Amino acid sequence: MVKPAKNRPKMSEEVVKLDVGGIIFKTSKETLMKHDGTFRAMFEQEEKLKKDENSCVFIDRDPKHFRVILNFMRDGDVALPESPEDVKEIQKEAEFYKLEFLVEKCAEKVPEAGRSPKFRTIDSDEQLINLITNPVKPILIIYYRMENWATATKYFDVTRFQDRLKDQFDVYFKLSHGSGYWSYSIHDHFPTIYSQPKSCQENNFGWSLMNSVDKFLEMKNNNFGHF
Repeated sequence: MVKPAKNRPKMSEEVVKLDVGGIIFKTSKETLMKHDGTFRAMFEQEEKLKKDENSCVFIDRDPKHFRVILNFMRDGDVALPESPEDVKEIQKEAEFYKLEFLVEKCAEKVPEAGRSPKFRTIDSDEQLINLITNPVKPILIIYYRMENWATATKYFDVTRFQDRLKDQFDVYFKLSHGSGYWSYSIHDHFPTIYSQPKSCQENNFGWSLMNSVDKFLEMKNNNFGHF
């Protein structure tokens, strides 16, 4: 029989044990639920959480800065270290835990830590032709539509995507005037099956794009010719 809610411990009294990269931290469920982010999402579905034999929830992250993360969740603010490298590391952890205010605080402390790569756009067909005619490295063009930007980028982090591919592709964005879907094309010295724009529904865009990128790189590495 389920106990009445009034007999259950208050959130402030519920102690949670977190195993962060092998280091055990104890806090209250109330602290973990204070802010929107990873922990709130986890404990809103607590029945699905897996715990070890010591009732710990395992978090596969470096524990180095977790005390800062935890103190921020407790108080809504925290003093950051003076070391720019430490602040950048804390920002990465804050991004993982989806603590937006702490991410912003880190970016203000060390501005370059929060700097996003520049988004390069194609504003004319002439510019497009000049780019794809003689590319220095493969050109990846994302044809976007602003009215469904939120849907397309819900599971597709544009900034991280650019950063991941910066050594392999020159990434450009071009406003789409065609169908309502986002699309993409990849251009190299020789035509490939990816030279024609491929469109897909926004909720699958990130998956489709990365799948094509991986296959393109595999073909390129195998020195395939025309497609």
